[in-house]
Amino acid sequence: MPSAAWSMKTKTMELIKKMPASDL
Repeated sequence: MPSAAWSMKTKTMELIKKMPASDL
């Protein structure tokens, strides 16, 4: 299985962590 999806998920999670919850 390619780890492309997992990498994307990790990147998104990191972005969400950096962004303030109020942004969502």
